[in-house]
Amino acid sequence: MSTTVYQLGGGGSVGVAGPTIISPRDPVATDVVSPNGGAYLVGQLWKNFTSGSVFEFLGSATWAEVSQGTGGPITSLTGTTGTASPSGGNIQIAGTANQITTTGAASAITLTLPAAITAPGSLTTTTTLSSGTTITAGTGITSTTGNIAASAGAVSASTTVTGGTGVIATTGNITATAGAVVAGTTVTAGTGITSTTGNIVATAGAVSAGTTVTGGTGVVATTGNVSATAGAVNAGTSMTATLGNITATAGNFVAVLAGSGLVLPVGTASGATPQIVNARAGSVTFTGVSIAAAADLTLVLTNSTITGSGTRVMLSMKGATTGSALSIKSVTASAGSYSIVVTNGTGATTTTADITFDFIVLN
Repeated sequence: MSTTVYQLGGGGSVGVAGPTIISPRDPVATDVVSPNGGAYLVGQLWKNFTSGSVFEFLGSATWAEVSQGTGGPITSLTGTTGTASPSGGNIQIAGTANQITTTGAASAITLTLPAAITAPGSLTTTTTLSSGTTITAGTGITSTTGNIAASAGAVSASTTVTGGTGVIATTGNITATAGAVVAGTTVTAGTGITSTTGNIVATAGAVSAGTTVTGGTGVVATTGNVSATAGAVNAGTSMTATLGNITATAGNFVAVLAGSGLVLPVGTASGATPQIVNARAGSVTFTGVSIAAAADLTLVLTNSTITGSGTRVMLSMKGATTGSALSIKSVTASAGSYSIVVTNGTGATTTTADITFDFIVLN
């Protein structure tokens, strides 16, 4: 193999590589001497006629591929949308802050997910979305059929966290900054469920916590239960049962402070028997009373909270003429009515004073 040397106008010379090598294979590092014994020259080309790839000899047993197959060199990269063209012989594979990072080294580009990932829209998984620390979404986190699980951190959404079956926080918090945590069936927390200014709502199921459910304004169960298996249900303001009951299955209603107690709406009435007071607690005064010694008088309280003969009514009586000896001889409860028989003692003074009963109806 020979090299033609050309004389340059300003002096010096330039070597022109020999002819292109045509071969059925790619060159390897040991291809430094041609079959006729001459050394390959820098810039000399090698073409694999089976694949169409073309290589250039760079010297020191190095061949560089300059054209790949019949498709020619890469001149652009096409994304899901848009196409990138080289600038200065380079096409950059760029990352996005808080979503994905790219690092180039040697002949490789490595794609890495950062420690904190920000989803620009919806993040969807068909099984389980788990985080050791925090999952934060600007709009919403939605689980159609699986679980949103925070093993030791928090699931935070500025609007809504929605779970088709369950929203589970094993040891951390499920936090809705300005919206709602909504689950089709059950919200379960190993430690606590906290609502700072909004509501914890169970539309048709149960809100369950291993220790405490705390609501800044209210804990609301529309058609299901607010249930604390082994802890307490605490409300910062009040706990309201609009249509149902607040039931202590195996415990008591306990007033901790001396000023706390059971507060009931009170009704009052005054006049001749019978008198109507449709309230759970109240005071009724019977006027026009006259009970002679050893005589009885029946006074009737009409009250819709008295449901039948099994209703218990706690009574206290006051009012009597000096020298009389009044006592309650008997009571009879029936639906909507309570009859009280008052008797005066033998040899006592006839009483003509008004008689007042304070009462509480217990069903």
